[in-house]
Amino acid sequence: MTGIRERLKAWVADELAAELGLQPRAAAEVSERVLTAAETDLPAASDVDRLGWYAASAVTCARATSRCPGGQEWWRRQGAPVLRLLAGGRPADAQSLQAELLAGPFDAELDVNWPDEKKFWAIEIPGALGIGSTFTAGDEEGGRYECEIIARNGQTGVRLTGRTSEHPTDDISLQASEEAERLATTPRGPSR
Repeated sequence: MTGIRERLKAWVADELAAELGLQPRAAAEVSERVLTAAETDLPAASDVDRLGWYAASAVTCARATSRCPGGQEWWRRQGAPVLRLLAGGRPADAQSLQAELLAGPFDAELDVNWPDEKKFWAIEIPGALGIGSTFTAGDEEGGRYECEIIARNGQTGVRLTGRTSEHPTDDISLQASEEAERLATTPRGPSR
């Protein structure tokens, strides 16, 4: 397990240094906090899985720098709360917040896991919009969804009609997860 942990730690540190512009020592410290948190936060998961999940979330944040307005400078301003989460060993929260900041504004909150019936009554209709109007809902993890106001059985509610845009970091996250898995199962380094 030590070899896997060290490979993942080096990978995260290298990505943080290259993409965020962190000094190597600072990147190594953040990487250590991320992997230490993984070892304590998910006791039910296998060591390989939890280390990989946390490492992939941190790398996703680093690689999404290219999508942040201002690139590396974003981390010193708007992205500072995301960096604090990373430095605190909370990469999944950092990944969600970064995606949320990149996705832009929305009119109402939703949980995409709610059944349709709950979405109908639980998504708050903004302002004085009427039946047939549409608005954007956000899931607080970077997802944006179009909602339509409808009437059903004499009640006014909301129907989710689809995504309004692609998730801002899902493609990066998928690639990082695949690389973390390879690092955890083979002694070779990651490939870009």
